[in-house]
Amino acid sequence: MYRKKAFVALTMAVFLLLSAGFAACAATNKTHINLTIPSEMTSLDPYYTTAIADLQLLAQMYESMFFMEDDTSLSPRLAESYTLADDGMTYTFKLRDAKFHNGEKLTADDVVFSFERAKKAPAMANRMMPVDTVRAIDDKTVEIKTKEIMTAALNYIVGIDILNRKAVEAAGDKFGTTPVDCGTGPYKVVKYDPSSRVEFVAFDDYYRGAPSIKTITYRIMTDTSSALIAFESGELDMVQIPLSNWGGIVDSKKYTTKLGKENHISYMAINIDRKPFDNKKLRQALAYAMDKEAVVIASYEGLAEIADFMMNPEYLVDAPNDGIKYTYDPEKAKALLAEAGYPDGVDLGEMLIIGSSYWPKIAQVLQQNYADIGVTCTIQPMDTSAVIQNMRKGTYGFGLMGLTCDRDYSFFARSAHSRSVEIAAVKYRDKKIDELFDRGAVELDHTKRQAIYRELNDYLSDICGMIPILFRTKPFAWSKDLNADMGLGFYYVFDFNWK
Repeated sequence: MYRKKAFVALTMAVFLLLSAGFAACAATNKTHINLTIPSEMTSLDPYYTTAIADLQLLAQMYESMFFMEDDTSLSPRLAESYTLADDGMTYTFKLRDAKFHNGEKLTADDVVFSFERAKKAPAMANRMMPVDTVRAIDDKTVEIKTKEIMTAALNYIVGIDILNRKAVEAAGDKFGTTPVDCGTGPYKVVKYDPSSRVEFVAFDDYYRGAPSIKTITYRIMTDTSSALIAFESGELDMVQIPLSNWGGIVDSKKYTTKLGKENHISYMAINIDRKPFDNKKLRQALAYAMDKEAVVIASYEGLAEIADFMMNPEYLVDAPNDGIKYTYDPEKAKALLAEAGYPDGVDLGEMLIIGSSYWPKIAQVLQQNYADIGVTCTIQPMDTSAVIQNMRKGTYGFGLMGLTCDRDYSFFARSAHSRSVEIAAVKYRDKKIDELFDRGAVELDHTKRQAIYRELNDYLSDICGMIPILFRTKPFAWSKDLNADMGLGFYYVFDFNWK
């Protein structure tokens, strides 16, 4: 009997020891991560999408020649170095030894192909604006000439992701709708269902080293509450926390949390070509009627920053920090409404909004603000891609939209210059706007450049086609077993690892 008990005890001890060992191995050798995005994907083509959800995923698989850090410094990626000629317009890039996901080696021909292809894409019109010619000097050297000397020319150039010519041409019209091994980034897509899930695997030939995390599953979850439930149950390893739950998640101390900054503006877009929105005084009345403080409290739990200008001066080079702005003044709004010809109010029809996240709460506050001055409207929620398409086509009256910005004020041309009219929510087509953007882009003296953008900022504010509302933050939480971080723009899974 004694021997039997001893044997059982020994067996249990060995079992427990092995179990502990397996558990330790599982904890330290974990190589998969489960993530989520809050809206459906619209494209895998980096030149034909501006949707934030798309860009977050595409950042894992595509790269440009340099990467802009949060402090606006440039880190080498597909180019090891560059030189700028004495003419101030000729950039010569030396490419590194890198491979595309299909095994092809990166060459200067791929860079030329990528830039020529980007020239034809409406969403790239602003980024390609300074580029004149692109040519291959040899397999590892590319020369890019700009049209003129530009302060931020390099910022534009490094915003073009480099694609493998062979893979893209072989895919033809399918590129963007199906996985194609044409990127150089640390991950490649192996499964793509834009409405439910996207799966990545590590690219072990990545020139910066094989990623620690080998596989990624992105679940498309438009309901943030469902995403939080999935996170708390362990189905997701990292998630953007619904604002109403942020305090509770932080106080629980169960997770690593970070309220990160974000270079994003949430604003009202107004179709200035459609009646009655073609009336400037009406638009200005809508701006003065906005109680932005109430909006920030109701929609963002007070965690966002009120936006007085479209471009955030904290993060954008040469962005003005003063000038014309609209403060909450319902009496002035009523007076402007009367001057516009609507002393008894007006029905503006549908306010187009993204139907998820914080957008409906912004809309509800604004709907009440407008009711207070005699303006009525209904709220029309749609998914992100539908809102974007309606605004691009101009088939809307007014609505809410967001814009993630590059690090220089000149980026705003992407939304306001006439060359970007095909993708812009507000179709300005204004020669003065174009002229001021063009002058600012080539001005090398920062004091003079800031003065140009101040004039432009005031001119756009007076037109009041885009009304800034808030600069948002990113409330993220992730497993304590995960080493992760959030950048100003996006996060990069390559930088993550399991403890």
